[in-house]
Amino acid sequence: MKPELDPLSLFTHVYAEPTPQLREQAAQLAAELAADAEAATDAAAEAGAR
Repeated sequence: MKPELDPLSLFTHVYAEPTPQLREQAAQLAAELAADAEAATDAAAEAGAR
């Protein structure tokens, strides 16, 4: 089994000092991942309620 990878780790070692654009992109990805996780949780709860 392959280990799970954190998509946000993509931003960790890009530059010694992250640029403002890189920080913004990382924040956007984090928000999208959180929204996807919330949607999956809501869908699972809805499916379990049936």
